[in-house]
Amino acid sequence: MSQPQPYGQQAPAYREDPGKILGILSIVAIFFMPLVGVILGYIGRKNSREAGFSGELGHIGFVINLILTVLGALFIVAVFGSVLISMMTQGNAG
Repeated sequence: MSQPQPYGQQAPAYREDPGKILGILSIVAIFFMPLVGVILGYIGRKNSREAGFSGELGHIGFVINLILTVLGALFIVAVFGSVLISMMTQGNAG
């Protein structure tokens, strides 16, 4: 004879990824502030991995924002460099 299931037992609770929201915010930050997206993606990925999740959203946001931040920094250096070079060449021409 089998024993009946005890009353009051609950089904296993669904565990939500703690870094999911930060991962989504890091992906949204791609369009506005890539540097903030890098930070959000890193923290989201870290929180997810500590809880045993993959942290895909945080990783995607982290990598894309990191690439955009580096490209933005290179663009700023190139613009300032070209302005400085044009200022130096105009000073020598006169």
